[in-house]
Amino acid sequence: MPADPATDTGGDTPAGDPGVIGGLTLIDAATIADEPAPDTFYRHRVQLFPALREMWRRREIIFALAERDIRASYKQAALGMFWLSFPLSCRSYSSLSSSAT
Repeated sequence: MPADPATDTGGDTPAGDPGVIGGLTLIDAATIADEPAPDTFYRHRVQLFPALREMWRRREIIFALAERDIRASYKQAALGMFWLSFPLSCRSYSSLSSSAT
C-alpha cells in the first residue's frame, strides 16, 4: 500500500515533529551562516606554461574575435557620424534649394 503524501514525513524523521511539514524540514534563517566555510570554495590553480601554450595554439581565434570587436566598434562610430551628418546635410541642401528659387 503506497504511503499517504499528507502524512509521509520522509522516512527518517519522526512523525509529529513540528519542524517537519509534509516531508520538508523547516529551518530557522538565523541559524544559516552568512558566508560559506573557506574550505568549500573551489580553487583552481592555473599552471602558467601549459596555459600560455594553449593560448598560443588558439591564437587565431583570439585574434579573430579581437579583430571582430574592434571592427564593430569602429563601424558603430562611423555609422554614428553618418547619422549625425545626414540631417545636417539634408537641412543645408533644403536651405540651398529654397534660396535658389
